[in-house]
This record gives sequence, C-alpha cells and structure tokens, in this order.
Amino acid sequence: MNITITQASTTTAVTSSSSSISQGTAVTLQANVSTDSFGNAPGGTATFFSGTTQLGSAPVTPGGVGSGTGVVSSATLTTTLPVGQDSITAQYSGDSNYSASTSPPITVSVLADFTFAANTPSVNITSPGSTGNTTLTITGQTGYNGTINFTSASCSGLPLESHCSFIPASVTGSGTTTLTIATTASHLAMLNGFGWFTTGLGGTLAGVFLLGVPSKRRRWSALLSLLVVGFLVMSLGCGGGGSSSGGNHDPGTPPGTYNVVVTATSGTLTHTASFKLIIQ
Repeated sequence: MNITITQASTTTAVTSSSSSISQGTAVTLQANVSTDSFGNAPGGTATFFSGTTQLGSAPVTPGGVGSGTGVVSSATLTTTLPVGQDSITAQYSGDSNYSASTSPPITVSVLADFTFAANTPSVNITSPGSTGNTTLTITGQTGYNGTINFTSASCSGLPLESHCSFIPASVTGSGTTTLTIATTASHLAMLNGFGWFTTGLGGTLAGVFLLGVPSKRRRWSALLSLLVVGFLVMSLGCGGGGSSSGGNHDPGTPPGTYNVVVTATSGTLTHTASFKLIIQ
C-alpha cells in the first residue's frame, strides 16, 4: 500500500509597526504563518516585498499556538521603505511539512520629509525697542512638496513684550524665510490706569456744572468745568508717574538670554529649529 503524505497548508499575514512614517524612518514588518496543525511549527523563511521590489528575508521561527486551531511561526524584518504608498506583502517559502503561502497586501505610507534649521546659532538685539533677525532654511528631501505656514504662534520662548514675524509667511518645498523679532523699549503709560476714570469724571463734573445754569452764564460754567477736569487729569497723571514704585512706567522687553524655538509643520511632519536670543 502506498501512502502519500502531503504538506499541510498555511496562511500568512503581514503587519507593520506603523502605517505612516516619514522618509528614512525604519519600520518593522512581521509575517505570521498560521496552520491547522498542532505538530512541529513551520520553518523556512519569509520574504518581504514592496510591490514587486524585494525588501529582504528573515527566518521563520516558532511562535507557539495561535488564536485559531494550530501552531504559529513568525518572521520579522526591520527596514526602510520608498517614499509613497507602499504595498507590502510577505511570501512564506514553506518547508518539508508545510506548503508555501503569500499574505494579502497592506499599505504603509512613507511621507517625503524635510529638514529645518536656523542659519545662525544666536540673534543679538542691542537694546529693548530694537529688532533682530535670522534666516530659517527648509530643505525638502526627494519627493517633498509640502507647504509650511508660519505665524507668530510658530515661536515659543520669546520674552515679554516681544513678537516674531516671517517674510515670506509660507514656504512650499524647499526655501527660506526671514524671521524678525521685535522688542519694546521702556516707556511711560501715564493714563493706562486712569484714563477711563478722568474722562468719566470730567463728563460727570461738566454735567453737574451745566445742569440748571441759565443760558447767559453757561459759557463761564463750561470754561470752569474744563479747567477743573484739566487739573484732575494733571494731578492723577503726575501722581501715578512720580510714584517711587514706577507706577505707570513700562520697562519694555526685559534684557537677557532666551532660548527661542520655532516650529515648522507640514501635514503630519513637524520639525523645530532653535537659537539663542540675546537682548542687551
């Protein structure tokens, strides 16, 4: 009697450590080979492909009993992928006990990336009230054509009473933008705290003086009320500005050294550039 023993069938599935990565970032691919057998686990190799391009091979090693009805083996490969939508498959070679099989494809998106850097390590501003600038450079890798939009919110770490601006405000693909940092000089703000009070009080006093005054005397009453209001404004303004605590004096942007970080975002890709801001 002749007995024919055939190889048991297998099912292969492939997974990726990430479904979307930036260009040049390594990804780990895993091929899981499942069977209906409880005998020896499948051996051999698994070969990984992006489309028809072979990425590499890895040995298939036992992985225990799967969630189904048999033993499972697996193989892993860590590699980089071409830019674009990569269709990944894994082909199991089979061995003396198990037949070969090929996984259904999965898609891994590889985004063309960019680099982002400040052209100078520091920006020096001679005094509060002055400006300083530096050039930021965006270098897109092959296939990158994203757009980066810059706003004042792109800057972090700026001191009080300062802000940043960009020309141009957006860069598509590779290019540069000039970052300008504007600071504020020390200044007096005499009526910042009292302007509303003196104006309201003046209106009230003027109304009081004019209320019920005969028309022949209203000119003199109006003049008198204006003199009173002017005296009050001068008194409150001088009192606030002359106090020993500085009162309404605004010192402007504080001198010092600050670590400024600029963030560039294009889609799901984000990079930062940093430099020292020195205000003397």
